[in-house]
Amino acid sequence: MDNSSIPIDERLLQAYLSSTYRVYQGTDECTDIFIGRKHPVLDQYLLEMGLQNWVFITAWNPRSQILSIEENITKQTRLLAEVHNTGLSYFPGEGIGTDEEWPPEQSLWVPGVSLAVAVDWGKRFEQNAVVWGELGGKAELVFCC
Repeated sequence: MDNSSIPIDERLLQAYLSSTYRVYQGTDECTDIFIGRKHPVLDQYLLEMGLQNWVFITAWNPRSQILSIEENITKQTRLLAEVHNTGLSYFPGEGIGTDEEWPPEQSLWVPGVSLAVAVDWGKRFEQNAVVWGELGGKAELVFCC
């Protein structure tokens, strides 16, 4: 990966690349998304729903600036309302970094979201990046800034 045109610093990039993006599919079931890997379980969901792509997104900590839990919940509630208004299904999730100082971020896995819409949501919720994927492909870190 050529990092010369990436709009964030190397340390933050590495944090994104090494994070676990966890999707909760039920009370005891979850799937972990990793950047650069394929995810057959998520592909199966896409096939069952007749969809081609997905986004993993949060509204927590815009531009990677830590906010209070209350502020983050307010922002995440707005994102949830946005997704709900589209009529798309979604699953709750968490972005879990390797830095124990950084708290896990409530997130959503939303199947049926084009790359353009994923980036638009990322911009509107002031995220540096989202995780996006398509049927049979590898999870990608996509910059929104």
